[in-house]
Amino acid sequence: MLPGCADAPAAPGPTDVVEVVADFVDEPGVYATLEAWRFEGGVELTDVRIESVPLEVGGETVVSMHVAGVRGDVAMVIAAQPPRAASRQVALGGVNAPPPTVPPDPRSVRATVQLPTEPGRVQATLSLSRPWHPQHAVVSVALSSGGEPIAALAGPRTEAGVALVGLAPVQTEPTLVVAARSSAPPTVDGHLDDPAWATAEATTLVGSLDGEPWQRGEAGTVRFLWDDSFLYAAAAMPDRDVWATLTDHDDPLWKEEVFELFIFGQAPAQRYLELQVSPRGVMFDAKFASHRKGDTAWNSAWQTAVHVDGTVDNRKDRDTGWAAEVAVPWTEICALTLAPCPPTEGGVVRVNAFRFERPHKGATVGLALSPTRVPDFHAADNAALLELGS
Repeated sequence: MLPGCADAPAAPGPTDVVEVVADFVDEPGVYATLEAWRFEGGVELTDVRIESVPLEVGGETVVSMHVAGVRGDVAMVIAAQPPRAASRQVALGGVNAPPPTVPPDPRSVRATVQLPTEPGRVQATLSLSRPWHPQHAVVSVALSSGGEPIAALAGPRTEAGVALVGLAPVQTEPTLVVAARSSAPPTVDGHLDDPAWATAEATTLVGSLDGEPWQRGEAGTVRFLWDDSFLYAAAAMPDRDVWATLTDHDDPLWKEEVFELFIFGQAPAQRYLELQVSPRGVMFDAKFASHRKGDTAWNSAWQTAVHVDGTVDNRKDRDTGWAAEVAVPWTEICALTLAPCPPTEGGVVRVNAFRFERPHKGATVGLALSPTRVPDFHAADNAALLELGS
């Protein structure tokens, strides 16, 4: 149970259900468990404490607990994982077959502690790395001896015997991206083979609402460059079925497969630009005076081009993907958004980018540079922070 909920009426259920997490009033920022865990071989964990709550991405937190009943050589792995990864259940591979091996979520962080045989407290320091979009982290404890796992028998745990010792809130942040300064502007032709793009940081797109990785395919990446004249963006989007049917400027491209770029300048969403391009190279551009109060008749001086590795018109063949390249003049960004201008090294601009993947079968997938947290692609509060680098 999360802090602040300790006084709520108990939900009906088994008589041994207890509150798992409490917020110690005399120790602000520390969560402690009211539960105990028992492992094979007699190891017991009690009084688990998670400090520096809510956790900060990039900051450090100390996880400590009292350990007793250790016999022999026992190693403990303390981990912080995204809730979706921590709760994943893996089915058997077949009759009498063990579950398939699932690689750990790359966002998970771990620390290994060698346990003393004398009862006492042990601790480890964890630091959530960027990017981290989940609003909670599951803290878990796994024991092993000689490389063999020691399963938890009592207390909240997974079917694999890993103890789940806490659910800590996380103070999340927008995606942080650096745009490298380009000494030689890329040619906007849809081919991302310019030397400048090779040095630009590639950020993988994530679920547009919650920031979770896309598990059913390659989400694609977005890169940024800048110079005194333009802000450049390039998206590489693997796709087995690239398609688009709309052909006229300012058609509702968001109803098909599309790449979108929003330039907010600063949050909240006041005075911003929305630019879209389809796999056909059809463009949509609009300027907004405030949230969703826009002018779609406005035409930007932006440049864009696409390259499709496959066919747009044949939905029966298999494609490889498509790429979009964009150059937006700073004169427009400075005149029509609240971006800090003129652009200088170290300046920060709020942007977001989206990809709509609409497979022949299955639901539409919205992928984002930084998740919106609300079902609104025009939301700017969690838009990416784009730093103009050197």
